[in-house]
Parts: sequence; C-alpha cells; structure tokens
Amino acid sequence: MRLDKYLADNGLGTRKEVKDLIKAGKIRVNNEIAKDPGMKVSESDSVFCGEEKITATGFVYIVLNKPKGCITAVSDEHGDRTVMDVLKDAGLDPVPKDLAPVGRLDKDTTGLLLLTNDGAYAHELISPKKHVAKLYHVSVDTPLNYSDIETFKNGIELSDFTCQSAELTILSDHEAEVTIYEGKFHQVKRMFKACGHTVLELKRLKFGDYELPEDLKEGDFMYVTGGRFL
Repeated sequence: MRLDKYLADNGLGTRKEVKDLIKAGKIRVNNEIAKDPGMKVSESDSVFCGEEKITATGFVYIVLNKPKGCITAVSDEHGDRTVMDVLKDAGLDPVPKDLAPVGRLDKDTTGLLLLTNDGAYAHELISPKKHVAKLYHVSVDTPLNYSDIETFKNGIELSDFTCQSAELTILSDHEAEVTIYEGKFHQVKRMFKACGHTVLELKRLKFGDYELPEDLKEGDFMYVTGGRFL
C-alpha cells in the first residue's frame, strides 16, 4: 500500500495533510525518514509520526461540523444531500469503507457529528445504558426563565417518554446551553417546547469526550483518535 494511503486510512489526516507531514520530514518508516508519499509499506513495517506509532487498525474516526440542510445518513433515495456528500465536498477521498454517522443530528441542526467504521465503538457511544453526555447551544424565540432550569433538572414528561434529568445553563434571554444524557427523536426541541419555547437554532458542541473546535468551519472535518484530536 502507498504510504500516504496507509497514513490516511489509519486516521492521520487527508491525503494532502499526510503528504505535508511527509514533506516536513515527520514520518519515519523503519527508522528512516520517509520522503516519498508513494513508497510501499505493509503492516509489518514500523511507521511513526514523530514519537507516535501508527497502528494499522483499519478504523477511522472523524468529526464533522455538520451544516444545515443535510441529513444524517450514508445515502438517501429521495436525493437529499447527506453528511457523506458534505465529507466528499470537503475533500474526503476516498471515503473509508463502512464509514457511518454515530447517532444523528436533525436536518436543520448544526455542529459536532462523529463518524466511524468502528461499529462496536459506535454502539457503545449511542447505547442508552452508557448515558453519554451531549452538549448543545440553543437559541429560542421567547425569554428563558430560571424556573426552566429546575424543570430540566427534574426531567420533562413528554407524550411518549419522560426525559432524564438535564442540565440547563441560561446564557441570555434567548440563548442557553443544555446537556442531555440520551438522544430521543427531536428531544431537545421537544423539551424546550414543553417549557413554552420554540428552538430557532440548535448546535451540538460536545459528544462524550469529543468537543467541536472553534476553528472548524461548518462543512469541514478532522480526524480524531481515542477521544482526542490529532
């Protein structure tokens, strides 16, 4: 396999990014500084980026700053734009095999979306038993009340289920941050609706150990590994 593809497939960056690393002399193969992105490597070779050994796991972990107007799906038979289309437009080429979103964000919701081909890891993150925290920034149409904080804390009863205790932080009359530990359909919007507020803007900032970098523009992505950014 080509060195640049090997590095990209194992989460070190896009083809362009790993070529830049090679050009900068940061990649070593069998204790020799690599100079050619096209050199052949295999799993038996020792490949390092700085002091970090690059292990051929085959798993890829990507954080996308999801823009509005696309659906969280691998493909769509109705022709809607998907998050996979966004990744391709952002330069993800080739798309790693079996890459899929972890959970979902609504079509009009923006922010952090994790994608991976590590099915077992994805299952752990979205399992209701794990109570993985999700932090959102919310804008609403009517002034927030401090009584809403207690309502969220106590758990909100909706028509089909009762929400777990959630943490609401009021930032201004019309803005707040909320942390939930489950992920039901339209849950955040429905919780605010139950308190008399309509959500105008919704953006996910954190998902478990992953946090959306301030400099990651909507529609852009970056590789992550083990809960930390590369």
